[in-house]
Amino acid sequence: MVGSQHTVKSYDDELAELSQGVSKLLERTHHQFEFALKALKTCDLSLVAKALELEDQVDAEEARVDHQAVRMIATRQPMGQDLRNIVSAMRGAPHLERIGDLSVNIAKRAEIVCTCASDAERAPLIAVGERLIDAFDALGHALNDADPESARKVWREDAEVDRLYTNAFEILLRFAANISEPRQANAAAHMICIARDMERIGDHLTDLAEDIHYGVTGDLIEGRRPKADESRRLTLKP
Repeated sequence: MVGSQHTVKSYDDELAELSQGVSKLLERTHHQFEFALKALKTCDLSLVAKALELEDQVDAEEARVDHQAVRMIATRQPMGQDLRNIVSAMRGAPHLERIGDLSVNIAKRAEIVCTCASDAERAPLIAVGERLIDAFDALGHALNDADPESARKVWREDAEVDRLYTNAFEILLRFAANISEPRQANAAAHMICIARDMERIGDHLTDLAEDIHYGVTGDLIEGRRPKADESRRLTLKP
């Protein structure tokens, strides 16, 4: 977030603290998702615990950002760029908190999936997850460097996340159709849930990109939001 200096130094300090809070929240949820994805990819289940350890920190940081943003609106009566930065932080923090929750869900399901599914069967989920890591990186640049183009990049590429999700969903449907034992049924059910959680993370990251873009430029991203989720249309023919 950006802004000019004010005659009251404590106001600048509060704005800087709010910006740092959002950056810290993004960094922690980024780590949560990385731990969950690596657990799913490598079946190193010690990474599940690392994802869960960050849950309370993410919740507490989101509450701090929200409380500080509301207090600043009430006491500072911000205008212009300052108001946009505060509103952007207040809108973005809940998206990050929800991303943390979804990452925890993925990490917990990885414990089951890794006992039932092969590397090849997990590969479509890894492809979705790696695209989301790219989005996290771009949003870090957008937020910390006040770079609207990085935010627009995440917004545009949400359609690619949708395409990867649709592909993963179709593969998982075919996997479920050829189940021969209960362990495979467990894997199929949990992998479909993981795929859906990843798609939802993509949506939250795109919402966050819109909030950051607004905070930096004062403008909404123009055009219709790109979408390419065709999973609801997929069926297997008998």
